[in-house]
Amino acid sequence: MVGEILAKKLNVKLRSKVVLTFQDLNNEIITAAFRVVGIYKTTDARQDELSVYVRQSDLNKLLNLGENTAHEIALMLNDPADLEETTQTLKSEHSGLLVQNWKELIPGLAAADIIAKRMNYLLLLILLAALSFGIVNTMLMAVLERVREFGMLMAVGMNKTKVFLMIMLETIFLMLTATPLGILIAWATIAYFGKYGMDFSNYSEGFSNVGVKPIIYPFQTADYYPKVIILVIIAAFLAAIYPALKAIKLNPAEAIRKI
Repeated sequence: MVGEILAKKLNVKLRSKVVLTFQDLNNEIITAAFRVVGIYKTTDARQDELSVYVRQSDLNKLLNLGENTAHEIALMLNDPADLEETTQTLKSEHSGLLVQNWKELIPGLAAADIIAKRMNYLLLLILLAALSFGIVNTMLMAVLERVREFGMLMAVGMNKTKVFLMIMLETIFLMLTATPLGILIAWATIAYFGKYGMDFSNYSEGFSNVGVKPIIYPFQTADYYPKVIILVIIAAFLAAIYPALKAIKLNPAEAIRKI
């Protein structure tokens, strides 16, 4: 079985003969001719260009291997969080074998994964900055529209500390209303598309060049949500400080006469 891209490069078709060269169990160079019985195409163009597949029984005979013998076993985990624990367990149970996870096997991909995570956090900070401006605008409008009310409250004896706390409490109520709703919508969206996928088939050729399937199934770990909630709380409090300071700086006598 030959990948479509590799078949074009080698100019081979069905029933063409391809000669493969490799080492057997005794490190001897073995050359064998194989007949092309199929040309395949997957979503990973790079893999299609680099790999060919032959029957294991034929290959084991040429390599002087037994029927149930392999030189490499690949495992796929259901939960990425179990990667390090599983790696250490396998290393301790099979000390005579070389056990590597994908981060050790492809350090460049591991570095790209770290960069992607940092970019996600950078994007989150940008979104939180936009959120902060939205809160500042909302609370500032709430203050400016009630200048006479704040002036009257301060004129009858409400001190600046209580005015400040009143603005902060309004921000807390706004946050307690919006944050759970936003988290619920985010969780529902990720759960839906995680099950049914996001179809980008129109851009399948571009995705295949980087080894990504055109249908993406997003997922998010549970520990991400508390982090977002904490960051939202911090951003909301910081954003409410300026409108609150604006309110306590009002002059009661001038504020009451404000139209």
